[in-house]
Amino acid sequence: DNTNHMVSCTKLAEGFSDSVSLPKEEIVKFSFRYNAKNIILAHNHPFGLANPSASDQISTIELKKALSALNIYLIDHIIVGKNLDALSMREYGCLEEFVDQDWTYLASSK
Repeated sequence: DNTNHMVSCTKLAEGFSDSVSLPKEEIVKFSFRYNAKNIILAHNHPFGLANPSASDQISTIELKKALSALNIYLIDHIIVGKNLDALSMREYGCLEEFVDQDWTYLASSK
């Protein structure tokens, strides 16, 4: 809500042991359904570390840009690893603006 209290939490996608599709349309619909101005995403790496893959980084930045165009702010994207370790993509630096940067920068910078 407007005071950053959680209004809803739901599973929007289910993936495989090594991948999940980030359903941008479902995330946007969910955001509109609850009139969300801010969202936090989370997913797990059930058989690995909480480190974001290149695909995690790219899809998160693409989603952030799409949401931003709709005046919705992606606060964070949390990854939980197999040992219940967690990583904030915001703290990791993955939500920074990469204006005019090559996507390979994202994949190789961390």
